[in-house]
Amino acid sequence: MNKEVLLRAAENMAAGIPSELAVIAFTMGSSPGKRGDAMLIAQNGEQAGTVGGGLLEFESTKLCLEYINEKKSLVRTFELDSEKAGAIGMICGGQDTLLYQYLDPEDTQTRGTLEEAARLIREDVRFWMLFTNSAAYPGRIGIMSAEQADKLGGPGDDADRIVFDESDGDYVLSVPVKNRDRVVIYGGGHIAQEVAPLLAHLDFAVTVIDDSGEYANQENFPEADRILITDFAGAAELLKIGPDDYAVIMTRGHKSDYTAESELLPRQPKYLGVIGSRRKTEKLNEKLRADGFSDEALDSVYTPIGLDIGAKTPAEIAVSIAAELIQVRAKQRQGCSCCGGC
Repeated sequence: MNKEVLLRAAENMAAGIPSELAVIAFTMGSSPGKRGDAMLIAQNGEQAGTVGGGLLEFESTKLCLEYINEKKSLVRTFELDSEKAGAIGMICGGQDTLLYQYLDPEDTQTRGTLEEAARLIREDVRFWMLFTNSAAYPGRIGIMSAEQADKLGGPGDDADRIVFDESDGDYVLSVPVKNRDRVVIYGGGHIAQEVAPLLAHLDFAVTVIDDSGEYANQENFPEADRILITDFAGAAELLKIGPDDYAVIMTRGHKSDYTAESELLPRQPKYLGVIGSRRKTEKLNEKLRADGFSDEALDSVYTPIGLDIGAKTPAEIAVSIAAELIQVRAKQRQGCSCCGGC
């Protein structure tokens, strides 16, 4: 679940605006969205988030406005088919089950839970949202810590541990709250200044590191979420870069590129890209092999960085890098590959 959806829900509660939250609880076959995707519709029709677009989102928007007026929380299943009776005319051929949660600004429990969710988001704390409906807890929402979720769910990524159980009108859904994917850019030069705003516009959280304030400053990177002026050595540990992060290395010299890559390789970020020619890459890899890094580890690095689109200028290179990150991110996501939202 995207954090912006919950932040908007908390704002609506504070403003006294009833809303309906739609969350994809379960998918079968092809689907335009993925489990945990969420959309918020306010009583005035304003929307935040998405459940994948297309006819599913169109139908859900209409239902949300209807359920707000009826103050309803319920579960509904859609056939994403163009031929089955009762289906909504999509060509995916799958099935989506959505939870619709009414958010009543006069309900102190609901308002308090969303206020707490907003606080956790601002403090960058991982947590899960709980949605339940039973005789004892009709239409309730709650919060579970990431540690509790990890213990209950065992190994696997967050999508594996989304829980949805339904029987006789009772249900429980637990779903992680997602922050934007973080990209850490090593180096604040001309290409970094082109790629940072592009990645920010593509919903990445951008952090820029440089050892000089001449490059790493708010004027050069107004869209960055965080700017650090620090030595490249030790930066990976300082930022706790790990498997959920993307890292782009484009410092001003081979020595600092080597420092950054040697620290990042053991941390296995989701994406590790290094700018430079093939000759530079070969020399850098020779040094890293001498340090004990395997060919398998070095082959996981995206270098020369960016998709091969014949890019020459800093702006064109930035587009190629952004395209490569989009490609990597898309492969991590579950969802419909047949129709892009039908």
